[in-house]
Amino acid sequence: MFLPSFPEIHQLLLNKVANSTVGLGSSTSAFKERFKMHTVTCQLTITFDGSFYRAIFESYNQNTYTVYQKVLGTTEPKLPLLEQLILKYYYEFSFSSGIELSDPPYHQKINPKRLQRKVHREETSISTKAQKALKQQREEIKSTRQLKKKKQKQQKKQKKFKQKQEKKRLKKRGH
Repeated sequence: MFLPSFPEIHQLLLNKVANSTVGLGSSTSAFKERFKMHTVTCQLTITFDGSFYRAIFESYNQNTYTVYQKVLGTTEPKLPLLEQLILKYYYEFSFSSGIELSDPPYHQKINPKRLQRKVHREETSISTKAQKALKQQREEIKSTRQLKKKKQKQQKKQKKFKQKQEKKRLKKRGH
């Protein structure tokens, strides 16, 4: 199974950012002072659940955690598909509403062997935070769908009531 390595995806993103940024020149410090920057960390995990390949995008923004799941299909995803997904459609993703984290993720240089073990463990399952966030997103979608259906039902009932009232009025009036 060929899945592109993280450095290849990372390089794609860096190239995209380098090509799209306008040179700030000497006003870089003024820019930084004007717009306080914070770190946003994104992670892409590709899983296979037996029938479909899924891309799970996890995003850490200060102390907020959001997640988005995209079904890639039954065939093994190739690098051009992932590149297109990241570069063209990333901003169209509807990430789940953020889960507040008690403390932001701490990034410390990790021993390579430990990192290899961690990657091996993560290959088999998605994170529990991602599962919780996806579950919350599904529940939100379900509740909005239920509210929409309830509203439609009430409108239909109101329409039927008005039709009955009109029919009674016409019947009472006579021929």
